[in-house]
Amino acid sequence: MGFVGREKEMKQLFKVLNDGGNLVITGRFGIGKTALVRRAASMDPKHRRFLFADFSQTAGQVCNRMVADLFPGGCSRKEMRSLPYRKARFLLSGISLGNEERPVVVLDNVCRLTGPKRSLLGTWNTEERFSLVAIVESALPDRDLFLLRSALFPAEVITLGHLSFEDAVRYFSLAAEQYLLNWTGERVRHLAEASGGYPLCMKETVARERSRLLGSGGRAQCG
Repeated sequence: MGFVGREKEMKQLFKVLNDGGNLVITGRFGIGKTALVRRAASMDPKHRRFLFADFSQTAGQVCNRMVADLFPGGCSRKEMRSLPYRKARFLLSGISLGNEERPVVVLDNVCRLTGPKRSLLGTWNTEERFSLVAIVESALPDRDLFLLRSALFPAEVITLGHLSFEDAVRYFSLAAEQYLLNWTGERVRHLAEASGGYPLCMKETVARERSRLLGSGGRAQCG
């Protein structure tokens, strides 16, 4: 499904990355935090590498995923993902990036900040090899959010809210066109108002309508 809205947040995101800074992205579940960064990765004019890691995993698993992404020809991905934590962290600290733009490490699903994770973030921030984007889950305690921002200091915070009514109308209009849903303009506006601009609700609405249209009892997938 097409990406709509977030022009202000996208501009802020690119400004921070272009300045070599770090970002913390917050907002309720389903508000589109990861979607925003993936959209940025697809349209980045500087063609930086965006490396996505699930930060709900251990620090060792995060490092192994990073090594596998940055050293694709070194050995098998299975071997890369089973490296001891210290060795994987050492490899990441010694990697030569040449003259390319600083890669962006996207730490998705930040829901708990352990000591090893804080240490890892502090090291990466000090080494300045990567720009760091932390996508924070709403379940992250305030104390851990404070520690996260401290580890990434200085880091700007982008807090995502609901989409505007106009953006919600645009989203449902695109969905109607793409999936041949035969919605009237009045129906589109009603759906936009009912969704409150909450992206997860909007996607689920489109999925239900597609499922009904296809006549299947299963759950339709959003594009």
